[in-house]
Amino acid sequence: GVNVNASSSKLIPKIIINSYRFDPMVVRAGEQFRLEMSFLNTSSTRTVRNIKVYLTGIDSDEEGKIVFTPVGSSNTFFIDSIEPKGVSAKSLVMYTIPDAEPQTYTVTANFEYQDGDGEEYEATELIGIPVIQQSQLSAGEISLPPEAFVGQPVPVSVEFYNTGKTRLNNVMVRVEGEFEVQEKQLYVGNFDSGSYDYFETNIIPTETGQLKGELVFTFDDPSGEPQEYVREFS
Repeated sequence: GVNVNASSSKLIPKIIINSYRFDPMVVRAGEQFRLEMSFLNTSSTRTVRNIKVYLTGIDSDEEGKIVFTPVGSSNTFFIDSIEPKGVSAKSLVMYTIPDAEPQTYTVTANFEYQDGDGEEYEATELIGIPVIQQSQLSAGEISLPPEAFVGQPVPVSVEFYNTGKTRLNNVMVRVEGEFEVQEKQLYVGNFDSGSYDYFETNIIPTETGQLKGELVFTFDDPSGEPQEYVREFS
């Protein structure tokens, strides 16, 4: 066997996105996030210069709405040069519209650049940005009788609603306060958008005076993060 070194000078130098990340990691509708990108010159022998990078597809909603808006800058930036096998990093702050549908949007990074001989090239890379909607749970008026007596059960009830655009998981309601509780908690489970439910229990005062309590609603949002919503009563 004979090893032969072939010249790679005629190979087209390519630029790719070798990594990208979001800060925060979960992109939520109605909030800002930072898109951090790292660009790699895949050529081992040729430097690329005069690199223009611009993003398109930021208005990729099916209804034609602009989903992402650059904050404090445009969607275009310039890189002087990237050495062979070199990397250049750039970041861009963007805002996501509040009513963006929860899905993964595709943004295209377009490259225009030159090699050492002035030859011009173009390339594209795709970036997937998953967007989730804000989770929102709300409750109606808490129903209480006008007066209560020590040692006697007092009914407490409330309706609660999923007013967000996403399903809530592991929904639970519990009562906490300066009294005894007969049915302390209710497990609802999955709670679809637009749904409502009803929670009722009896509390037993153990002393006179104004007693304070809380209805605590806990759930997991679509990203798996636990959330809590509290309603106080007395």
